[in-house]
Parts: sequence; structure tokens; C-alpha cells
Amino acid sequence: MNKWKSKPMAQVTEINLTLIIYNILKILPLVLKIVKILILLKLFFIIINALLTDGGFISKGKFKSK
Repeated sequence: MNKWKSKPMAQVTEINLTLIIYNILKILPLVLKIVKILILLKLFFIIINALLTDGGFISKGKFKSK
């Protein structure tokens, strides 16, 4: 009986870790999709900014205002 009294805590943390890992793996594709969309949006905005600025480039990441 003493064997079982010392183990439950370790078993619980192990189960929690596996559940956390499982959930992360389950959510991962969605996270990757969101990241991909954000990267595409950022590229899109960079291209638009590059086209809108008079020089064709953004100076030091800030908008050129004229």
C-alpha cells in the first residue's frame, strides 16, 4: 500500500503532461494556419506600403509622409 501512496502525485503530473502535449498537438495545425495568415497579411501590407511610398521603398520601416 505504501508504494501506491507515494506514486499518485507523479502519475497525476505525468497524465497532465501527456494531456497538455496532446492538446498542443491538436491545436498546432490551427496555430500554424493563423501564423501563416498573419505572415501573408504582413507581406501584403509591406508590398502595399512599398507601392504607395514615392520612392518605392519604406525608409527604416516608417511611412514616408509628403
